Amino acid sequence: MGIRTDGSLWGWGGNHVGQIGDGTIIQRLTPTRVGLDYNWRQVTADNSLTMAVRTNNTLWVWGTNNQFRLGVGTGLAANAFLTAPSQVGTHADWAAVASGLQHVAAIRSNGLLYSWGSNTNGGTGLGPLPDANTAVPTPVGGTAWTHASAGSQFTLAIRPDGTLWVWGANAVGQLGNGTNTGSLVPVPQIP
Repeated sequence: MGIRTDGSLWGWGGNHVGQIGDGTIIQRLTPTRVGLDYNWRQVTADNSLTMAVRTNNTLWVWGTNNQFRLGVGTGLAANAFLTAPSQVGTHADWAAVASGLQHVAAIRSNGLLYSWGSNTNGGTGLGPLPDANTAVPTPVGGTAWTHASAGSQFTLAIRPDGTLWVWGANAVGQLGNGTNTGSLVPVPQIP
């Protein structure tokens, strides 16, 4: 996926669950235009999901809804997919979004971090949950964040004071805190 300098959105490659967003599930061997809009600001993608923020700060998603990673609620089955961009909620203040293998982390302009999708090993940072998946954007703590990156069942995020916080799976030391112990909630990464 890529955004041209004119703000148009383009995609190519695998498209088996509509992750290009052109309304089809046809593989694209060359860049293919997604819609007719010129107002895309940021895009992130993995092998089955694409998320993007428009210049009006609305958040859009398409591709597979496995683990409810699309964030559009439980009205769309967890194994369903969208082949064209669909808006997440009604907020128009999203600053950035990061897609992990099974969950998503996104920051609104007020600095609040939201997470949704699979909470396996605490990847969402929402603590112990009654269900393994969260189907809508849910606030992570009540503090401000400036950056976030989602991985495979773990998340890294930076607060305005420059401190790095980590949570989720840590079996191979991906949290960088000197242990193999994971965390269900954000904890400071100790260098």
